[in-house]
Amino acid sequence: MLDCFESEPKAHANNQQVNLRDGFWVNNVQVSPATGELICHGRQTRLEPKVMDVLVLLALHEGQVVSAETIFEQVWPRAIFNPISIRRAINQIRNALGDLEKDVLKTYPKRGYALHGMIKANAVSPKLLQGFSLYKQTAFHRAPAYLLCSLAVLMLCGVVGIFFIATSSSPKIPHVSNLRPISATLEDESFSLFTPDSNAMIYLKDPANDTLGTQVWLSSLDRTTSNLIWQSNEHIRYAAWVRPSVSSYKHQLLIVSQQGNELVFESLLMDSHYQKHSVQRHFTFNGTLGIGNFVVINDSVVFLSKEMGVSALYRGNLRTGFLDKIYEPTNGFLPYRIANAEGASTVAMMGFDDHHRSQIRLLDVQSKRVETIVTLDENWYFITYADVSKGYLLSDGKRLRYLDNQNELSEIAFENYEFLHFPTMSVNGQHLSFTLKKINGNVFVQRFDAEHARSLTQSNRHSWLASFSPSGRYVAFNSNRNGFSQVFIKEIERGEERLIYANPSEQLALSQPVWNSDGSMLAFARNERLVLVRWQGDTPVIQYYDDVVGIPRYWSDDDNAMVFSRKGVRGQQWFTWQFANEKQQILYEGEGDLMDIGGEQWRVLPNQVQTLEGNVLFRTAQTASIVAHRTKGSELWFIVSDTSSQLSQHWHVDAKRQFQLLDTFQTPKGEISDFNDQQVLFSDFHSDRDIVTLELAWK
Repeated sequence: MLDCFESEPKAHANNQQVNLRDGFWVNNVQVSPATGELICHGRQTRLEPKVMDVLVLLALHEGQVVSAETIFEQVWPRAIFNPISIRRAINQIRNALGDLEKDVLKTYPKRGYALHGMIKANAVSPKLLQGFSLYKQTAFHRAPAYLLCSLAVLMLCGVVGIFFIATSSSPKIPHVSNLRPISATLEDESFSLFTPDSNAMIYLKDPANDTLGTQVWLSSLDRTTSNLIWQSNEHIRYAAWVRPSVSSYKHQLLIVSQQGNELVFESLLMDSHYQKHSVQRHFTFNGTLGIGNFVVINDSVVFLSKEMGVSALYRGNLRTGFLDKIYEPTNGFLPYRIANAEGASTVAMMGFDDHHRSQIRLLDVQSKRVETIVTLDENWYFITYADVSKGYLLSDGKRLRYLDNQNELSEIAFENYEFLHFPTMSVNGQHLSFTLKKINGNVFVQRFDAEHARSLTQSNRHSWLASFSPSGRYVAFNSNRNGFSQVFIKEIERGEERLIYANPSEQLALSQPVWNSDGSMLAFARNERLVLVRWQGDTPVIQYYDDVVGIPRYWSDDDNAMVFSRKGVRGQQWFTWQFANEKQQILYEGEGDLMDIGGEQWRVLPNQVQTLEGNVLFRTAQTASIVAHRTKGSELWFIVSDTSSQLSQHWHVDAKRQFQLLDTFQTPKGEISDFNDQQVLFSDFHSDRDIVTLELAWK
């Protein structure tokens, strides 16, 4: 990386007279707050608005220590204090300035941060700064006084009129405050629901020993009381309240647990103090591979269940156990979550349309009529219905958003850089709860002939999805060390590391980077949209192909095309994309990973290698599975891991269907993402989930 601090710094004006509105210099780095750009020796980087605000604030206080609390109060005035936001902004500023040694933007432990670079404004005639965000001012702020007075009178009249209109017709927007943890243990707590009286909540807890099943807990919102309601021997997935139909109990909590290939629906019947009275089993759903969430409508439960990785919508009667399918997915709409909706027989479905954009569609479970109400973006969302406001609470894992009953979408001012799951609102609309999931893990490399692995990353965040370059010298991987997913490259032997894709729009899902044959290009997807990184000398050049929707899996032998996969109604849909004419061609749709071996297409399944016709070419032991594979030309390599022996095998097969065992090695303690002839890449994974609440105010 270019060092922008070795040259002689330019003379700068006194800090009290610097006008940063039109841009300024930090040593030899030119900063443009209006555009978010930083330029150093011709290298251009861009900061998002909030991060630029932090840089401007520190530049205004050159050489002075500014506390994290002060920075947050100035830059995020409506949000709840979160030190992760500050650390993330500081890291981005240092990267943009090339301040690898952290001697320009210094950290003073428990005190704050200070910018020690030489500051010079672009303006020829500097004048006194009047406030933190002065660089955002327009000509309106410099208008003559009599014009300002006239405008003020007009604005006052307008505000009065708008007030009466707003108070009578405008929907209210929720604002949050007072972040409080309900749980804070080393065990995993998740999926909270407020009680019908809004005074407490239930949540699910998985003990450290996951063989013990799941516990159902009840906690008051002030954490003064917390009680174990029920201990299940199975893993409970979701829960929902049911209106009791008999008078022998006060509350009924419907739960669903996964038991092998079965989903078991049963209710906890409780008294007025939420103490378990008895357990009632409703029905069992057989042959499923998983379940999404569910909602209760009258005497029926409507739920998503996966078939070949795609979710269809089912309805089960809680009294009779009768089951029927009420929505069949199509390639034009693949639902992935559901929620209650206004209306006695209506369900809200969140799913991806044919452009991989999240949509909310309403389904009438009686007439089967479907209506699209809003199209969002390419992110994946949690959704829950807010009965008190007739709107929807949304989370993409990072942000909280609110969709009101007029389909107007607004941001809820809340800063969060962990994963935010299962948001829900209390019945009275005064509290909001969600699961905060903290994830960490690192990338490791292990030679087949070595006993121990070597760590390639050392982060308190999560690094994963690593890929070897063709030479084996470099590794590309994803990491959220800066608060969201980015792509890095690391030289294995020397340990030199470089950020090659900063993900400026902070897309939430980046796929595994895939190298081309000579290591001159990398391909990956951001929210299933193709991104290509090419090198011009030592500089990565980013190209976006938003019309290509899918996950890049491997390059053609001549690097002129790529093979992609995406979800279809019959499993994974595989297609090629040509760089020259940008045309797509569907190859296959079904189970397994499609591989081209010497012009013949094979499927790699968890425990088999097959031809497309279903002829089995290779089968693993009953306790083993294929965990990784790669191909080149007419050859296929794959890794088989055996859970019973804790050993893995490295296999090779050619176009003549000759299978050869190459190596046997100790199974890595993590998820394998790539391998070559000598070694394997894997990443470990640790998570901690807790329940937190926020107070809600409607304004």
